[in-house]
Amino acid sequence: MAIRFTVPLNYCPGCGVPLSRVQVDGRERPWCGQCGYVGFHTALVWAGAVVTDGAGRVLLQRLGFGRRAGNWALPGGLLEADETAEEAARREVGEETGLQVQLTGLLGVFSRPGDPFLGVVYLGEVAGGELRPESGGRFFSPEEIPWSGPFDHWAVEAALRQWLGQGQTQVAQE
Repeated sequence: MAIRFTVPLNYCPGCGVPLSRVQVDGRERPWCGQCGYVGFHTALVWAGAVVTDGAGRVLLQRLGFGRRAGNWALPGGLLEADETAEEAARREVGEETGLQVQLTGLLGVFSRPGDPFLGVVYLGEVAGGELRPESGGRFFSPEEIPWSGPFDHWAVEAALRQWLGQGQTQVAQE
Protein backbone atom coordinates (compact mmCIF):
# COMPACT_ATOMS: atom_id res chain seq x y z
CA MET A 1 0.00 0.00 0.00
CA ALA A 2 1.36 3.44 -0.89
CA ILE A 3 1.42 6.17 1.75
CA ARG A 4 -0.82 9.10 0.80
CA PHE A 5 0.62 12.40 1.99
CA THR A 6 -1.72 15.33 2.59
CA VAL A 7 0.60 17.46 0.48
CA PRO A 8 2.41 15.53 -2.26
CA LEU A 9 6.02 14.96 -1.32
CA ASN A 10 7.93 15.29 -4.59
CA TYR A 11 11.21 16.85 -3.45
CA CYS A 12 13.50 15.90 -0.59
CA PRO A 13 13.04 18.20 2.41
CA GLY A 14 16.69 17.61 3.28
CA CYS A 15 18.54 18.30 0.04
CA GLY A 16 15.87 19.38 -2.47
CA VAL A 17 16.38 16.73 -5.16
CA PRO A 18 13.39 14.95 -6.76
CA LEU A 19 12.27 11.92 -4.79
CA SER A 20 11.77 8.43 -6.12
CA ARG A 21 9.78 5.64 -4.46
CA VAL A 22 11.01 2.61 -2.53
CA GLN A 23 9.41 -0.22 -0.55
CA VAL A 24 10.11 0.17 3.18
CA ASP A 25 8.30 -1.86 5.83
CA GLY A 26 5.88 -3.18 3.22
CA ARG A 27 4.80 0.26 1.97
CA GLU A 28 5.83 2.41 -0.93
CA ARG A 29 7.47 5.53 0.47
CA PRO A 30 9.15 8.67 -0.92
CA TRP A 31 12.92 8.17 -0.94
CA CYS A 32 15.95 10.33 -1.73
CA GLY A 33 18.77 8.47 -3.46
CA GLN A 34 21.17 11.33 -2.69
CA CYS A 35 20.88 11.76 1.10
CA GLY A 36 18.86 8.67 2.07
CA TYR A 37 15.76 10.48 3.37
CA VAL A 38 12.68 8.23 3.64
CA GLY A 39 9.24 9.83 3.99
CA PHE A 40 7.03 8.40 6.72
CA HIS A 41 3.48 9.77 6.96
CA THR A 42 3.02 10.20 10.69
CA ALA A 43 0.01 11.52 12.58
CA LEU A 44 -0.17 14.78 14.49
CA VAL A 45 -1.10 14.29 18.15
CA TRP A 46 -3.99 16.44 19.37
CA ALA A 47 -4.59 16.61 23.14
CA GLY A 48 -7.69 18.03 24.73
CA ALA A 49 -10.33 17.44 27.35
CA VAL A 50 -14.00 16.97 28.03
CA VAL A 51 -14.12 19.68 30.71
CA THR A 52 -16.99 19.79 33.17
CA ASP A 53 -18.04 22.38 35.72
CA GLY A 54 -19.45 21.80 39.22
CA ALA A 55 -22.94 21.31 37.78
CA GLY A 56 -21.85 18.45 35.48
CA ARG A 57 -22.10 20.55 32.33
CA VAL A 58 -19.59 20.08 29.52
CA LEU A 59 -17.56 22.85 27.89
CA LEU A 60 -17.72 23.26 24.12
CA GLN A 61 -16.20 26.07 22.08
CA ARG A 62 -17.79 27.61 19.02
CA LEU A 63 -14.85 28.39 16.75
CA GLY A 64 -14.80 31.96 15.51
CA PHE A 65 -12.31 32.16 12.67
CA GLY A 66 -11.06 30.49 9.52
CA ARG A 67 -12.68 27.73 7.53
CA ARG A 68 -13.86 26.09 10.76
CA ALA A 69 -15.75 29.13 12.06
CA GLY A 70 -19.08 28.13 13.60
CA ASN A 71 -18.04 24.56 14.38
CA TRP A 72 -18.24 23.20 17.92
CA ALA A 73 -15.00 21.86 19.38
CA LEU A 74 -13.51 20.52 22.56
CA PRO A 75 -10.74 22.71 23.97
CA GLY A 76 -7.40 21.30 22.93
CA GLY A 77 -4.61 21.50 20.40
CA LEU A 78 -1.42 19.99 19.08
CA LEU A 79 1.18 18.43 21.33
CA GLU A 80 4.53 20.24 21.47
CA ALA A 81 7.66 18.06 21.39
CA ASP A 82 8.74 19.20 24.87
CA GLU A 83 5.56 18.27 26.75
CA THR A 84 3.43 15.30 27.67
CA ALA A 85 -0.08 14.84 26.31
CA GLU A 86 -1.45 15.75 29.76
CA GLU A 87 0.59 18.97 29.83
CA ALA A 88 -0.60 19.83 26.32
CA ALA A 89 -4.25 19.30 27.27
CA ARG A 90 -3.95 21.53 30.35
CA ARG A 91 -2.00 24.19 28.42
CA GLU A 92 -4.43 24.24 25.49
CA VAL A 93 -7.52 24.46 27.71
CA GLY A 94 -5.93 27.42 29.49
CA GLU A 95 -4.80 29.15 26.30
CA GLU A 96 -8.13 28.72 24.55
CA THR A 97 -10.55 29.39 27.40
CA GLY A 98 -8.81 31.06 30.36
CA LEU A 99 -9.77 28.12 32.57
CA GLN A 100 -7.41 25.99 34.62
CA VAL A 101 -8.34 22.34 34.51
CA GLN A 102 -7.60 19.36 36.71
CA LEU A 103 -7.37 16.22 34.58
CA THR A 104 -9.12 13.28 36.27
CA GLY A 105 -8.58 10.50 33.76
CA LEU A 106 -8.19 9.45 30.15
CA LEU A 107 -11.46 9.32 28.22
CA GLY A 108 -9.97 7.78 25.08
CA VAL A 109 -7.66 7.87 22.11
CA PHE A 110 -9.39 8.55 18.80
CA SER A 111 -7.97 7.73 15.37
CA ARG A 112 -9.07 6.63 11.90
CA PRO A 113 -7.08 5.48 8.88
CA GLY A 114 -6.39 8.40 6.57
CA ASP A 115 -7.01 11.01 9.27
CA PRO A 116 -3.78 12.93 9.97
CA PHE A 117 -4.75 13.49 13.63
CA LEU A 118 -4.62 11.18 16.62
CA GLY A 119 -6.74 12.63 19.42
CA VAL A 120 -5.93 12.03 23.08
CA VAL A 121 -8.96 13.15 25.10
CA TYR A 122 -8.90 13.47 28.88
CA LEU A 123 -11.62 14.03 31.44
CA GLY A 124 -11.18 17.31 33.26
CA GLU A 125 -12.83 19.52 35.84
CA VAL A 126 -12.61 23.28 36.14
CA ALA A 127 -10.07 24.07 38.88
CA GLY A 128 -9.78 27.85 38.47
CA GLY A 129 -9.69 30.78 36.10
CA GLU A 130 -12.58 32.42 34.30
CA LEU A 131 -14.10 31.51 30.97
CA ARG A 132 -13.13 34.29 28.57
CA PRO A 133 -16.10 35.48 26.48
CA GLU A 134 -13.95 35.70 23.33
CA SER A 135 -13.14 31.97 23.65
CA GLY A 136 -16.53 31.02 22.20
CA GLY A 137 -16.86 28.64 25.13
CA ARG A 138 -20.14 27.64 26.70
CA PHE A 139 -21.15 24.97 29.19
CA PHE A 140 -23.94 22.60 28.17
CA SER A 141 -25.95 20.14 30.21
CA PRO A 142 -26.02 16.71 28.55
CA GLU A 143 -29.53 17.47 27.24
CA GLU A 144 -28.38 20.77 25.70
CA ILE A 145 -25.40 19.47 23.69
CA PRO A 146 -25.82 20.78 20.12
CA TRP A 147 -25.81 17.38 18.39
CA SER A 148 -26.74 19.00 15.08
CA GLY A 149 -23.24 20.50 15.16
CA PRO A 150 -21.43 21.04 13.07
CA PHE A 151 -18.57 19.56 15.06
CA ASP A 152 -15.01 20.53 14.24
CA HIS A 153 -13.86 16.91 13.89
CA TRP A 154 -15.56 13.50 14.01
CA ALA A 155 -13.74 12.76 17.30
CA VAL A 156 -15.58 15.60 19.12
CA GLU A 157 -18.91 13.82 18.77
CA ALA A 158 -17.31 10.44 19.47
CA ALA A 159 -15.71 11.75 22.69
CA LEU A 160 -18.95 13.36 23.84
CA ARG A 161 -20.93 10.17 23.22
CA GLN A 162 -18.33 8.13 25.07
CA TRP A 163 -18.41 10.62 27.97
CA LEU A 164 -22.19 10.18 28.14
CA GLY A 165 -21.86 6.39 28.05
CA GLN A 166 -23.51 6.18 24.63
CA GLY A 167 -20.45 4.88 22.88
CA GLN A 168 -17.44 2.82 23.57
CA THR A 169 -13.93 2.93 22.28
CA GLN A 170 -13.68 0.68 19.27
CA VAL A 171 -10.47 -1.26 18.92
CA ALA A 172 -9.69 -1.95 15.28
CA GLN A 173 -9.43 -5.65 14.52
CA GLU A 174 -7.24 -7.03 11.78
